[in-house]
Amino acid sequence: SWRWTMRVIASCAVAFLMLMLSHPLTAFAQDDRCPTGFSNDACDQWRFERADKMLSELVVSEISDLGKWSTDRLWQEEAKKLLLEAHSAWQAFRAAECKARSTINVISARTRAGKLSACLLALTQQRIAQIKS
Repeated sequence: SWRWTMRVIASCAVAFLMLMLSHPLTAFAQDDRCPTGFSNDACDQWRFERADKMLSELVVSEISDLGKWSTDRLWQEEAKKLLLEAHSAWQAFRAAECKARSTINVISARTRAGKLSACLLALTQQRIAQIKS
């Protein structure tokens, strides 16, 4: 029924919040050194790819931790589905936001690529911090 679905969604939201609050805040290593010879743009892209991988691993970890909150398999599957939907929606937002930011006041394609990578990196780092806090 509709009420049951709303209770499941509310339970998932509460469990997700509790799960997010259980992770300590850890700082990003700002001294990630890019491989020798990388331009600033290539370095930002390299850092973004590393951060995006870290974010994906964090989401997988959050999903695997759902068993800590409930042994109900139906609840776990619904929570997993909602977490994946939220992550997918956030990724779509990140892509659209950075694409928009990188096209505003940009003179060259190279500058656009650099702004895009820097934006993707910044938003990904912010998202990881949100999830961990």
